[in-house]
Amino acid sequence: MNFGQFWRLLATLHRQRVVLVMLALLLALAIANEVAIYNIGLITGDYYRILNDKDEGAFLHQTLKSLLLIVAISLLKSFKEFVGSMIYVQWRAAVTTDLQRHYFRDMAFYRLNVLNVNSEQQSTISGPATGGTDNVDQRITQDVDKMANSLSVIIPELMVSPFIIGKHWAGLFAGI
Repeated sequence: MNFGQFWRLLATLHRQRVVLVMLALLLALAIANEVAIYNIGLITGDYYRILNDKDEGAFLHQTLKSLLLIVAISLLKSFKEFVGSMIYVQWRAAVTTDLQRHYFRDMAFYRLNVLNVNSEQQSTISGPATGGTDNVDQRITQDVDKMANSLSVIIPELMVSPFIIGKHWAGLFAGI
């Protein structure tokens, strides 16, 4: 895949406004999830301080805070996966529709399934038994499914990575 094809694919994926809204929601959920995970990491140190001070009220407060953070992380992760799945469905539908439109344009389906047109534009009758292409529409569907699924898994991580790197970068220079 060259760069031009990649840009056409991105244009196809983001043609619908609902996908952009879902991507923004996915980014917000991913950032909120990372903030909750960061706060979970601080709990252990707070527990040590509270246990050292023997403060029962603060212990109960910290336990409630811990439980709420665990529930929040569970919900955020579930919502993030749900929105990612919805984006996957939207992307799969958009790319499949676009590819099917190209597949049925100008009798391309006939040339691919029945005729074997080589570079000299000579056609011969072909099919699976004679070395032609078989089940083009099924291959399109399976390849689009794999691509959309891979993107729906990778995109949330790619979206939140710059924020995580920026936070750690800022923390690095704040300590200097």
